[in-house]
Amino acid sequence: FFFDVSTTMRAIALLMLAVLLGYAAGVPTLPAWNFALTLRVGSGEWGQAVAEMEALLEFSQEKKMGQNTQLLLRGTLEKMKEKVTELEEAALKAEAKKLKDAAQPKAVAFTPRSIAVKPLKKAMAAKKDLNVKRYTISEAVHLIKENKLSFRKPFIIKNALPELPTLQSKLQAEELMKLTDTKIQYWSPVIAKKRRTFDQKQEGDEEKFEAQMISFEDWFQECFNHKAKPDFKRMPGYGTEHCTQALSAFVLPSEWANFSMSAMAELQMDTLYRMAVERASFVAANSKDIASFTPDGMNLQDELGGGGSVKLTMGSAGSGDQLQRDGAAYFDALVHGRRRWFFIGYDSFMELRDKAAGVLEPASAFQFYEQQFEELREDFGLGGKKMLYYEVNQEVGDLLYIPGPLQRLSLALEDSISLTHEVVPEGLAKAGAWVNSAIFDPAGGVIPVSFSALTCFDFDPQQLASTLGAPMMQGMQAQFVLQIMASNFGQPERQNALILRMISRCRGAAAIPEVEEDTFCKKLVPTCVKKLKANAPSVKASFLQQLRGIKGPEDVSDEL
Repeated sequence: FFFDVSTTMRAIALLMLAVLLGYAAGVPTLPAWNFALTLRVGSGEWGQAVAEMEALLEFSQEKKMGQNTQLLLRGTLEKMKEKVTELEEAALKAEAKKLKDAAQPKAVAFTPRSIAVKPLKKAMAAKKDLNVKRYTISEAVHLIKENKLSFRKPFIIKNALPELPTLQSKLQAEELMKLTDTKIQYWSPVIAKKRRTFDQKQEGDEEKFEAQMISFEDWFQECFNHKAKPDFKRMPGYGTEHCTQALSAFVLPSEWANFSMSAMAELQMDTLYRMAVERASFVAANSKDIASFTPDGMNLQDELGGGGSVKLTMGSAGSGDQLQRDGAAYFDALVHGRRRWFFIGYDSFMELRDKAAGVLEPASAFQFYEQQFEELREDFGLGGKKMLYYEVNQEVGDLLYIPGPLQRLSLALEDSISLTHEVVPEGLAKAGAWVNSAIFDPAGGVIPVSFSALTCFDFDPQQLASTLGAPMMQGMQAQFVLQIMASNFGQPERQNALILRMISRCRGAAAIPEVEEDTFCKKLVPTCVKKLKANAPSVKASFLQQLRGIKGPEDVSDEL
């Protein structure tokens, strides 16, 4: 039975009257019966309903009505009061949530609907995480302390970005397009295809492929649907596969955004970030002087200012570079969008290249999944016990660890942007070795990076070894390296670029004394500064004086 409040009291009174009249008329004794009465209270009627129910209970007590009647009224009144309390608490919580949500920065997409590229079909996403574990930040911190977290495999840390709302509000298309003075590199689809190779790239290879320096607005026009006509919308895949950008976060104005991540400090993985901030500050403060004796068109923050350590990686749906590795390890935090990642060990990759030479070719991530992936799995053993791979879909807020030794690629399933920090998994203990790897590291074997210090010693390995306390280069390696270095880096301008890279790394190391002590920096810098001055006599002494922060056995400032 359903009763409105206005009729409820009348109904109960009639029920009691009928019972009394029945007894008076001598009605036969009837069996026991249970009634379930439903009371409906309309919005705004709670005060009246409770007051009337209290009055009915008081009336039943005054008239000494039966126990069941009083229990009915008392139970109804108690339930009404409980519901009033419950509804009031729910209303207070809803209001508090509303105020909290209003105080939070509003999450926005990387690209508004007007310029966004349509997401790839759901079938292009990985069906499940394959060999990739997910942790909370507290779980990851505990495993690192216990030395039980493997940095040889990719993994994801969930919900580890309290900075996410702020990053989302900044890192979106409409904000980036306001940075009209910032230029980024762009390769057309034809040039992007020519750049793809599985061979290790050496210094100077990129000079073969001329990049256009364009604004963010032009990039959103080339790779998204900014200013596109309704009938000519760009589709994901072949129209966007060349559109991935990985640029230094420090090319953006210094006051524009803070690119630190608290999770990096919790994981004790923020050493290179702290060094990168110092390097970026050094380059920004001296950019005009540095540009005066480095090659035209050099992106100073990318090349010298720690840009490789702190990146913004972004692209439209369907974009993604080829399978590659650079030996560096990273944490990648997805701010907007969605990505599919693929990893494979280097030995397995090389075996696959041999077995499937006609199938596995340097191709974009989209083409890899569209044309190669299934055939490699079905016909060439990819995914078998002897050729394992890792795969995962990265969602917004996921912090993905990218191991340096693995070949990798990522496909943007939606318009995406992430913040990437380079890390040294072993922490401070190996940070000094990371600095030295771009000064003098014959075991690294990368020309010219591993042998940069030769430029400061006029390509004299004996003087280098004596000054730095490093081992002498021997045999065929020494002859081969010296010949290439002298041939390709004999010009002062090219030497200066390498020298400044080393000095920049040393500036970063100087910010963390325990790192600097494990480097060649204090022994290297005085000689490199002398060489820099010899190569560019007109360089301002005030710029060279900026190097005072790195003092060696002799104070170079007196000679400047």
